[in-house]
Amino acid sequence: MTPIDPSRVINITEALDSEPGLYTKVMESTAVASVYAPNQDAEDKVYAALKDLSPHMKVYRKEDIPDRFFYKHGPFVSRITCIADLGWAILQPMAPHFPAKGSAILKGYHGYDNKLTDMRGIFYATGPYFKAGSSVDHIRAIDPYNLMCNILGLEAAPNNGSLAVFEPLIAPSAGERVSSSALHLFLVLLQVSVLKTLSVIDVELFRHKAFDQHQEMNDDDDDDDDDDDDDDDDDDTVVVVVVMMMMMVMMMMMMMMVVMMMMMMVMEILLTRSIEGRAPRKVTMLRQAVQKLLPVRQNLAQQINRNFGASAVVAQKANLDPIQQLFVDKIREYRTKSVGGKLVDATPETETALRDSLANLERAYGAKGVDMTQFPTLNFTEPELVWPGLTADQKVKMYEVVEAAELADMEKQAAAEEPPKYDPWEGM
Repeated sequence: MTPIDPSRVINITEALDSEPGLYTKVMESTAVASVYAPNQDAEDKVYAALKDLSPHMKVYRKEDIPDRFFYKHGPFVSRITCIADLGWAILQPMAPHFPAKGSAILKGYHGYDNKLTDMRGIFYATGPYFKAGSSVDHIRAIDPYNLMCNILGLEAAPNNGSLAVFEPLIAPSAGERVSSSALHLFLVLLQVSVLKTLSVIDVELFRHKAFDQHQEMNDDDDDDDDDDDDDDDDDDTVVVVVVMMMMMVMMMMMMMMVVMMMMMMVMEILLTRSIEGRAPRKVTMLRQAVQKLLPVRQNLAQQINRNFGASAVVAQKANLDPIQQLFVDKIREYRTKSVGGKLVDATPETETALRDSLANLERAYGAKGVDMTQFPTLNFTEPELVWPGLTADQKVKMYEVVEAAELADMEKQAAAEEPPKYDPWEGM
């Protein structure tokens, strides 16, 4: 933001109103004014009238707007764009006086050339990912996206931002933090694997023991005891072999997980420790290559969880975004309220739309119960909000001024479009 002096204004009203029909609309934000001309001839006249109007305002045709603004290729960009110098305000026909639009005097404005220091924002970062007391010269608004993706271990989509500008801020232990989360995941999966293996072995041994006891109870022939003992020994051998094979398979899976996770942990630590501050482009490329492996690790963890009984329903609910989850939770709270909730002064269309939304949630997320058919009391007759600082009379007066200005603008535009009347007596 930059301070504004009411005396530093550029009024483009007289230039645009010097001839009827030069423009159809002017959109402005104090620092920038966009002038829409109805045709090429009008555009040329507007450009000629504005380009030398003030030394504190730059005037561009659409194709001449600097590329660094990333603006001129938009389909709705006006043919003429005016940009004021820092601290100057552009006044236009709809608001030819300062302050514009009857608002209170503002002490500062945004929207000037983004290369100016006054237009920069403030960037703060805290946490174990960053070095204490570190700083950088400046960053662009599109750069933090790459930083956030890097912190979360996500692969950034193609963009014009840069992660290299943040290298002086990133702590050497940032890679260890990411790696420690991988190690924690590995230990959890290892624990689950061991418990599952022990439970399988215990179940198999219990089933075999119960089967032996059942056979002994039904065995009435004492002469065949020796033969039964031989059969039991054979069964014991089969069970032991099956259990051993299962344990070998589990051990192989665990070894594969250990190798994959250890490789990724080592690569992450090397990237953040040994080559920090050198060849940032190569560091970024290597880090992105490691991040491409992360989905493999995540998919492996999901598969292991499914194999060990993780609920698909829980996984589905975990994938809800916070707004959806909040909406579902709020709807489920209705079942704790008194039955017979109603909509106060709601139209049938509103009630139908709400019920349809709840039905869609029920189909999408399996939310069922009384809460899906009962509504809380929603009042659609709340008093209209009053703008802060305005009384009711002031608000009415403001609307009258706005309507009068709009009516005058419509009459002016209609007069400009009306063809000249033919007077047969003219010149006689």
